[in-house]
Amino acid sequence: MLGAPSLQGVWALVVDDEADARELVATLLQQCGAKVTSVGSAEEALAVLEAGEHGQRPDVMVSDVSMPDVDGYELMRQVRELAPRWVAESRGCTHCLWPLD
Repeated sequence: MLGAPSLQGVWALVVDDEADARELVATLLQQCGAKVTSVGSAEEALAVLEAGEHGQRPDVMVSDVSMPDVDGYELMRQVRELAPRWVAESRGCTHCLWPLD
């Protein structure tokens, strides 16, 4: 992607219940060089965060805030409870990008 920042070496977790939106965000991040894991629910996101991969967790999480069952704000509250050190503060967006380290 011309003029886009390099996200080489960044692992992004994309969380959105709408497949089209999830695929769009994932594609944009991948075009910038990020490794992307995409999931369709907060429950799946928490499973990825808890399991990690090779002792690592995603560097950032991009989440829809308007999802059924558990919305993006509640997901962030749950992530904070599990590991406050992963999280930096973020507010007021429809797809929030949260650094997890």
